[in-house]
Amino acid sequence: MMSPPDGSAAPLTASRLLREATAQQHLAVEQLPAMRALMRDSLSVHDYVQVLRRHHAALAGWEQREGAWLHAIGDATWRYQPRSPLLEQDLAALRATPPLPAPAPPAPDAGSRWGMLYVVEGSRLGGRLIARQLRQSLAAAAPALTYFELGHADPACWRRFQQRLEQALPTPQSRQAAVDGARAMFAHFHTHFALETVA
Repeated sequence: MMSPPDGSAAPLTASRLLREATAQQHLAVEQLPAMRALMRDSLSVHDYVQVLRRHHAALAGWEQREGAWLHAIGDATWRYQPRSPLLEQDLAALRATPPLPAPAPPAPDAGSRWGMLYVVEGSRLGGRLIARQLRQSLAAAAPALTYFELGHADPACWRRFQQRLEQALPTPQSRQAAVDGARAMFAHFHTHFALETVA
C-alpha cells in the first residue's frame, strides 16, 4: 500500500478492512472437513450433495429475509444474484432435495447487512477454484456446478461489488457494523458446515 505524500498511511478500503478483520474466521471455515473435502480427489457424490445442502441451509433463510433489500441495492453496475435457486438446481441435477432454510444471523442495521453480503459475494472467488477441481476429480458433479461456477459468468463482478461496498460504508461506524455483520455471517457458515463431516 502506497503512502500519501505527507507520510500518513492511506486509509483501508472497505473490502480490505473486512478481509483483514475476518481473516481468521475465513480460514477457520475453509479448514473445516466439509470444505477441505471439496479439493480432494476422493470426494464422492454423496459428500458433494451434503456440501451443497449445507450451503443451501446457510443461505436460503438469509436470502428470504433480505430479499427485498438485496433487490433494492442493485444498480446498473452490480446486482445480487440469489444463490438458493442455483443450489436447488444443482441438487436436483443430483436427484437430491434442499434442506429447510436455517434462521439467518441478526442484522440490526444496513452496515451489518453489507458485511454479511461481503461474505456471500466473496465466496464467488473460491467457488471458481472449487468448480475447477470438481471438474477434474468428480465427473458426476459436472451437471451440478451452477453454484460454484457463478463467478465464471462475470469475472469483473467482484470488482464492481467492491466499489458498491465502498459507497455503502462511508463512515467508521458503518464499517465497524459491517465487520460485525461479516463476522456473524462467517460464524453462521461455520456452524452449518461443521454439522456435516465428510469422510
